[in-house]
Amino acid sequence: MPKSGSSSKLTVNCALHGQQRTAAVCDHVFEQLHNKVPRGANWSYFEDEDDFEVFCDTCSELLTKYDGNLPKEIKSQVGIEIICESCMDEVLMINGKSRFN
Repeated sequence: MPKSGSSSKLTVNCALHGQQRTAAVCDHVFEQLHNKVPRGANWSYFEDEDDFEVFCDTCSELLTKYDGNLPKEIKSQVGIEIICESCMDEVLMINGKSRFN
């Protein structure tokens, strides 16, 4: 459901954090929420879309290698999950990062 106001940002009702803005993450980042093992958390914020994305080191390298246009056979290996903004912050902390510094 779109966030109220002029932004088209979507929100999610997280079981841990309640209603939050979303972040798109690769499956490897999603796994870090459960196993707490750092695999990289390379995050981007797209101000014009009010959108967060987070990719592990491996997926980030693939995106760079293919200039963001992954071939079908690789794209099927890079699953995308939607998590809340607070869960994204947790993944960043697992990897020794923060979006606030």
